[in-house]
This record gives sequence, C-alpha cells and structure tokens, in this order.
Amino acid sequence: MKKSKHDFNYELMRQLNAGKQMKSVWTLPAPNGAEKTFGKHPTQKPVALLERIILASTKEGDLIFDPFAGSSTTAVAAIKTRRKFVGTELEVEYKDRPAQKTIEGTSCGQGDHGNYHD
Repeated sequence: MKKSKHDFNYELMRQLNAGKQMKSVWTLPAPNGAEKTFGKHPTQKPVALLERIILASTKEGDLIFDPFAGSSTTAVAAIKTRRKFVGTELEVEYKDRPAQKTIEGTSCGQGDHGNYHD
C-alpha cells in the first residue's frame, strides 16, 4: 500500500493539550488588537488557530501555501512555527499592503521571512 503524504502530529497535539487527545472542536479567542495592528480583514483568523493547524499538519521546514493571504495571518503563523510561506491575494486592499510589515511585526525571532507573491 502506498504511504500517504499527509502528516498529523498526534503526539505534539497531545502535548499541547496537557497529555490528552486533542478534540475536534477547538476554543480559541478572537484576534486581539495586537494581531490587527498591521491590517484588519473581515475574516481574519487568530494567529493561535493557524499555528495549531500548521503544527498539527506539517513538519518544521515545510512549505505553507495560502491562496487567500488577506491580512497575512497564515504567513505570521508559518514563520513563528519555522515553516516557509508563499501566499497570494487578489483583493487590491490587501495585496497592495506590504505583508513584510506584518511579518516583521511578529515575535518570530531569527529565520526565513517567507515569500509573498501577487
């Protein structure tokens, strides 16, 4: 049988949930003011949500692609979790805003600052 290319980091998810199996319904706070400092988006997700999704389904160094990059929350989460990032955005309001400002505003430390393409 061919091995799936899908990753699920079960043990890490257990660690993040105090040693218990992670449930399928997650309760996280809405994006706070600091997350909206570099731009608001009507469907902006909390960075914590994207970080958890990325940690659950990728390995460090993997490439994350977001075809609807919007306010760059996925880029921030990817960088904070040591993943590479490529994103696109069609909406002029968001694609003309430099995503690099959002990325530089994160506390992601050293590392790859990803790529953002129109």
